[in-house]
Amino acid sequence: DARPISPFLGNVSLEAPINLSLALDANGIVHVEGVANATPLSSQNLAELYQQAVDIHEDEKTAMGEEALTPTPPESFASIDDVIGNDPSDFPPGYKFSPTETFVRKVGFGGFSHIYQVANEESEEEFEAYKILKPEMATDPTALLRFQRSAQAMMGIQHQNIAKIYEYMVKRDLHIIRMEYVEGLNLERFMELSRFKELDINKKIGIANDIAKALMALRNYSILHADLKPANIMITNNYKAKLIDFELSKFLKLPPIDDTKVTGTPKYFSPEHLAAKQSFGEWSDIFSLGLIMYKMLTGEFPRKVDDPEKEYMFSILELGKNIQPIHPSLVNKEIPEEVGDAI
Repeated sequence: DARPISPFLGNVSLEAPINLSLALDANGIVHVEGVANATPLSSQNLAELYQQAVDIHEDEKTAMGEEALTPTPPESFASIDDVIGNDPSDFPPGYKFSPTETFVRKVGFGGFSHIYQVANEESEEEFEAYKILKPEMATDPTALLRFQRSAQAMMGIQHQNIAKIYEYMVKRDLHIIRMEYVEGLNLERFMELSRFKELDINKKIGIANDIAKALMALRNYSILHADLKPANIMITNNYKAKLIDFELSKFLKLPPIDDTKVTGTPKYFSPEHLAAKQSFGEWSDIFSLGLIMYKMLTGEFPRKVDDPEKEYMFSILELGKNIQPIHPSLVNKEIPEEVGDAI
């Protein structure tokens, strides 16, 4: 995370050149790709980098303020574990996982897992993605079962708008889903960019159409996504959508998991999902799609006709009520009326 060093970097020029490559991934995480002439990241490199960063000119200290420029240094950089932690499922960029598998970089993470871009010499693809279950989650029988079932149930599904699952494996005591690497951004990040805001309305509708096609394909396999949200939708460089993350999905051909907890992201839940009702079904995924489309095409969440100052949060209290949101075509005149009606 680059933020702790930002107060004293500013516009300061360092005396010695540093070959430092920072990569910003799709989740907004900064990765240090190389330090000190691209030598491997080490305790000595970090200490040297830190010293060079704080070794600035006295007049700059005076101009900008000594206190703001010179943070309290750590007692030591004892080992690389001080920097990346000791989570055995968390690996630095360039890590050699096996003679044929190199972790290029981390591309995502969540409550369940870390996700890496992987160069696998035994694969026909240039890159794959490895989703690695966090060890603390592997000790939770329900979490482990969800992880295993998601891989096994999705493995045979071939659809252009669903990320392919290749294999479920256990290596070095880590539970791993080997899957398709999707080059691009998740929709949550993409919607924050000016590039998305300037995107032609028809391309945005095309993205929504891709998501709908993916949901239809899941329905044919008796699968409910159950955690549909922008962060679980990857957008490729040519604006195609692919669904990812099926750990919380409901596989209707498999015995239900005995878990009464409401899991997922409530912001995009239907009321019955939020209330943990048995009436949860494919219509709940469709409801979440409607919310995503509204946000994509208008830039905001729905607002109530009778209370336009407040975003429309679909709460348990509104379950079963017919509360009409403001029509999306009234919020964004570019939205065709029939598309607004569908939303």
